[in-house]
Amino acid sequence: MIKLVKIKNILSLLLFLAVIAVLAIIAPGFIIFNNLMSVLITSAFIALPAMGLAAIMLSGSFDLSFAGLIGLSAIITLTMVNNGSPVFVALAVAFLAVLLFELLNSFFIVNMGIHPWLTTIATMLTTMGLERAISKGHFASTQAPFFLAIRYGAFLSIPLILWLLAVVFLLLTVLFHNTPFGKHAYAVGGNLPAALKVGIKTKRVKYVAFLLMGVLCWLTAITYISQLSGY
Repeated sequence: MIKLVKIKNILSLLLFLAVIAVLAIIAPGFIIFNNLMSVLITSAFIALPAMGLAAIMLSGSFDLSFAGLIGLSAIITLTMVNNGSPVFVALAVAFLAVLLFELLNSFFIVNMGIHPWLTTIATMLTTMGLERAISKGHFASTQAPFFLAIRYGAFLSIPLILWLLAVVFLLLTVLFHNTPFGKHAYAVGGNLPAALKVGIKTKRVKYVAFLLMGVLCWLTAITYISQLSGY
């Protein structure tokens, strides 16, 4: 099974490289540093929540509410900052809001036994409604130096957003491959009855997975706000 997964990963990488090669042939100017950085930065908005969703799926559940959580986190932060609140206070409030909704997701799914699809769709609709109510349908951005620094900042000529993406990826790789929690998550998602029999705290694993998703939604909102900053 592990060998099969490794083969699939290698094939995916080869396919990606093949696409890059074809684009380089069709458009010789495609493979330049700025283009690659732009593509990778855009992918960060997808990669961060995708890693969180992978964590939840490993534990045998699902979360459709991530888009609403990202939007709600972003609009809470922007609204508070634009009304004079310190950036870190706004980020803290948004962080707590996202974690609250993920705790509700966990409670209804794990403790109440409601299907993940129904629970998270309800959360998605609720958070999107709150986002529209707060924004009143208007575009929002900020000139806050914190977000401008994230947008334009770089280390070793690589944008800070990509460093964030790399750090998150490495931390999650270690978490799921080299810690007891990671092994428990695989066990819960792979065979829940067996995990219960060997004494794994399955509910706690699922709660942590959803909270982890909340953290990544919050980080995604920060990167999203930074890309809108300055407009």
